[in-house]
Amino acid sequence: KTTWSATDMIQTQEEGQATVELAHDVPGARWIPVHQAILDEANGQVHWQSKAQVLQQSGEDWTDVQLTLSTARSSLGLTPASLVPLRVDAVTSQPRAELAVSEKMLSDASSLGLDSVARAQAQNPAEQAIDLAGAVVSAGSGPVRFLIRARTTIPADGSTHAVTISEQSLAAELGYQSVPLLSPHVFRRARLINSGNAPLLAGVVSCFRAGSYVGDGRIHRVAAGQQFSQHFGSEGRILVHKEEIEDKSRKSGTFTKKVKLVKAYRITVKSMIDEEVPLELVDRIPVSTVDEVEIVLGSETEPDPEVDEDGIVRWTMSLQKDQVQVFVLQWIATAPRGDDAILERIR
Repeated sequence: KTTWSATDMIQTQEEGQATVELAHDVPGARWIPVHQAILDEANGQVHWQSKAQVLQQSGEDWTDVQLTLSTARSSLGLTPASLVPLRVDAVTSQPRAELAVSEKMLSDASSLGLDSVARAQAQNPAEQAIDLAGAVVSAGSGPVRFLIRARTTIPADGSTHAVTISEQSLAAELGYQSVPLLSPHVFRRARLINSGNAPLLAGVVSCFRAGSYVGDGRIHRVAAGQQFSQHFGSEGRILVHKEEIEDKSRKSGTFTKKVKLVKAYRITVKSMIDEEVPLELVDRIPVSTVDEVEIVLGSETEPDPEVDEDGIVRWTMSLQKDQVQVFVLQWIATAPRGDDAILERIR
């Protein structure tokens, strides 16, 4: 066993009594957030349960304890690491000049833990008390603390024990989504808003639909009031087929000295679901960061989609049973003659 002693010195203006609480980091104890999402399609809701998987090997069983879970990480320190200059010098060790980086500079950078800069975060919370089903939460702009209401026992054997943090029913905007460039399948999607007063922490989500487990997904941290999407597996009653219908290169004109690449695809969608359902169809076109190369949507694209700055193309539609809808995506890349290799890379 390892023991510690602590000395406190207290100065007061007058005699009295005081309670002193000491806290220290215990090695061998950790927790991770996990979630469970159960889709209720009939009522347009998702029952969301957040839990913590706690394990500890501190050498002492925690018996009937009041457990507090914190997202603070003392191992990251309080401030970001300091950068040191990284100088590149030209040295001549061969017939030609080579660039070399001082090994001392690299070792200095490593000793300062520069890889931890991305993980360091400001911790200066403006706290407020929040009530949840399984925990009382102290949350702010920095770390979050969950005071688990139910007392619990965690043995020091390294086994995982689940404790409930919160449960809530979230109103869901239900629909379907397909990305035929990556998969021929269509997926059930629920758009949700975190209606609680505490964040949903990043972690694994076990998803259930129609009373059956459909798989594990992941969510990033979702702030209170933030909208996010959760998918609940594939939907076999909607068929999506994508095929290439045009792929050709040609000169743009006799005097323009340009070459042109034209690509086009046809996407066919058919639903066999009895009721009308919404579907989002997602595709993409290349985006040029080179001034000499221009890429635009072709005139044969129909119907007109939404296209963002990253070239992500979206169509939103309503599907009737047995109705076939056809979408055409055409894009045209133009480059100076002699730069045919660039267009081939784009192809």
